[in-house]
Amino acid sequence: MKRAWLLALAAAGCLEVPKEAPPECSATSDCDAVNGEVCDEGVCYGNPPMGEFAATVSAPSTRSDVVATEIPLISLARDGWLGDIALETPVTISGRVEAYCMGTNQTCPMTSIAAEVRFTRPSRFPGGPTLRLSVQSKAGQPRGVDSFSINIPRTLPGDEPYTVTIDP
Repeated sequence: MKRAWLLALAAAGCLEVPKEAPPECSATSDCDAVNGEVCDEGVCYGNPPMGEFAATVSAPSTRSDVVATEIPLISLARDGWLGDIALETPVTISGRVEAYCMGTNQTCPMTSIAAEVRFTRPSRFPGGPTLRLSVQSKAGQPRGVDSFSINIPRTLPGDEPYTVTIDP
């Protein structure tokens, strides 16, 4: 019994939790306001470097009427705000995934099969992230009923085409 008690004492220890860092600012006057910085939630924002930038803006998950938008050229204001940005209106792609049947005398089911349908396209700007969107095709949909539907950004002049991959 003494041995178990000694092991328990030897295994006990202290865990030091780091203290939370103090806020960087409490008012805009604590920041480099002359160069456009503002204080928000205890952090100084703004004063971005000079130059031209690109951006990818994601759409809210609760909105189906807009999709992610790539901005190949954007300038940043001194306060760091991006200004008015409009998200793109999507194009809806719908369809079916069915098994392929060879031969004319073979009876084939005409119901849809489950599959992952992926759409990918290189970024509109060099070094940007590849656009990747996917949807699950529903199994058992009768002929004439789509088994998947997805909203994607429309292609613009100069865009690479989408690659569509289907994995049943």
